[in-house]
Amino acid sequence: VCNNGINHLGMKDDDGKSALYYAGYTNNDVVGNYLIMSSNNNVAREDYKEGKRVFLEEKYGGGKPVLLKGCKSGAIGFSDVETLVEICQVNIFEKDEKGNSAMYYAGYNNMEDVGSYLWSKGEDNNIFTLGKRVMLEDKYGGTSALLKGCKSGRMTVEDAKALVEICQVNISEADEKGYSAMYYSGYNNIEDVGTYLSSKGEDNNIFAIGK
Repeated sequence: VCNNGINHLGMKDDDGKSALYYAGYTNNDVVGNYLIMSSNNNVAREDYKEGKRVFLEEKYGGGKPVLLKGCKSGAIGFSDVETLVEICQVNIFEKDEKGNSAMYYAGYNNMEDVGSYLWSKGEDNNIFTLGKRVMLEDKYGGTSALLKGCKSGRMTVEDAKALVEICQVNISEADEKGYSAMYYSGYNNIEDVGTYLSSKGEDNNIFAIGK
C-alpha cells in the first residue's frame, strides 16, 4: 500500500469507508496498527476507532451507546469494554433514561471485572455497589433483601456475603414478628448462611431457635 510510491490509505469505497475503518470493523489489529503507524495522522486513527465502535454496536445489537447498552444487557465481554474505553474512547459516564450508567449495570449484572476496570478509569465504586444492591433486592423481593431472602429460604451464602460485605446491610434487622435473617436461616436450614452470619457477629442461639 505504502511502498509503491502511492499512498492508498486515504481512498474510500462507495460507502465512504477506508481501509482503516474496515481494519477496525474486522478487529484486524495487526493491520490496523501498522496502517496507523504508516499514515501517522489523526484521520486514520479516527477511521479505525469508528470501525471498531460500529462493529461492537452491531455485535451487541443496541447501537449507541454500546458500552452502556452492553453492560445493561449483561452480555458485554471485558476485552470489548477495554476496546471501547481505550481505543474508541467512549464516554464511560453516559447514562440511560433512568439515570443509570454502565457502572451501575456492571454491578446489577455481577460483572466484577468490568466494574473494577471502570473504577480504575475514574468511575465511582458506590455506583457499582448500588447496582448490585438493587439486583439483590429485585431477586429477593425488595428492600431488606437479606432478611427476605432468608425468610423465603432462597438466600445463598454468596448473595449473603455480597449484601453484608459490599452493600453493608444491617444483618440484625428484624421483621414485624421480631425475627432476623439469622432466625430464618435456622428455620429454613440454610446452614452455610447461618455459619456466615455467625462469623459476622450474629448469635448462634438465634439460629438454633429458628431451627
